This record gives sequence, C-alpha cells and structure tokens, in this order.
Amino acid sequence: MVKYAKKPSNQAAFAKGKKDDAKVHFKNTWETARVLKGMSIPRARKYLHNVISTKESVPFVKYNGGVSRKANPWGVSQVRFPKKSAIALLDVLRKCERTAKQKGLERRKLIVDSTMVQQAPKLRRRTFRAHGRINPYNYSPCHIQMIVAEPKLPTDPKLRKVSPETLNKIATLKKAKEIHDKNRLRKFGKLYY
Repeated sequence: MVKYAKKPSNQAAFAKGKKDDAKVHFKNTWETARVLKGMSIPRARKYLHNVISTKESVPFVKYNGGVSRKANPWGVSQVRFPKKSAIALLDVLRKCERTAKQKGLERRKLIVDSTMVQQAPKLRRRTFRAHGRINPYNYSPCHIQMIVAEPKLPTDPKLRKVSPETLNKIATLKKAKEIHDKNRLRKFGKLYY
C-alpha cells in the first residue's frame, strides 16, 4: 500500500492521486501546488490551464531567489508561469478526479484538501567546460501527492449555503487562530484578549 504524507480532513469522502519521480523542478512545483490548496476541482483545473497559457501567474513566496517582478493580482511582486509544473499537477488532479469518479463522488463538490511536493533523488549529469574541467549538471525531480475531499458541512444552518472554497478558508482561519493562541500561551503564560 502506498503511504501518503497526510490524512484527508474528511475521511468519509476523499480521493488521492500521486506521481513519483516527476521530471519537473521541485521548487516550481512546490510553489504551484501551494496555490491549489482550498480550490475546488473545476477552479484548480481552470487555474492550471491559465498558468499554461500565461493568463494567470503563480506567486513565488518561499523559493523566490532570482524571480523577476511582474504586476499581478496576488499582491506578491515575484511571479512566474511554470508550464511543466502546471502540466504535472494537472495530470495528478486528473488522477484524483478518476479515483473520485470510481468512488462515486461528485466532482463539483470536491476541493483540493492537501498537496504535498517532496524532493526526489537528483539526476546527475555533467557538463564539459573550458580547459578540461567538468562541472555537475544536476536535475531536481520531485514526488507529488494530492488529496481531494468533500468539505465537512458545518452544523450552523447559515453556513450550509456557503461555497466549499469559502468553508475551507474559514477552516484555515480557525486553524491559524488556534496556532496563534498556542503561541501566545507559550509566550505569556495566559491569553490577554
């Protein structure tokens, strides 16, 4: 059985997909996959197609050394259009969709619950330089894992009409507040609100 790095948030309705040793750069794929978290499947698919056709950009937040600045709607000045990474993630998203279809889940209700991109062993080559020198010419592939799941419906009837993407944002904000509260407890010993 294949091991996944994370368990789905909704154990009742989820689907998984993965790609090992994908021949795409790790850093570009990590940044692209980070944006997909919380998106519905149709929106994620449209976003990846837009990245391939350079209509929408991917903000580079962590691995942004040497990334040029461009105007974009993300509020981050450093963006790129990693086409090969988008194609690889689109392939994994399609695998998730097929798995969900086999399980009898409705595609429009699913959101991207988790994306995990990890470094694979480097492929080593060499390039020949002037005066008889040789330099390494490495390649950085990656392993991609994705989990899509139906969002858990809240018990409050007012929130049941909200879209899945908004529900996921609410859950993320709650989790961020819990982490913030724990950090305040560690720092000050008790909460001051």
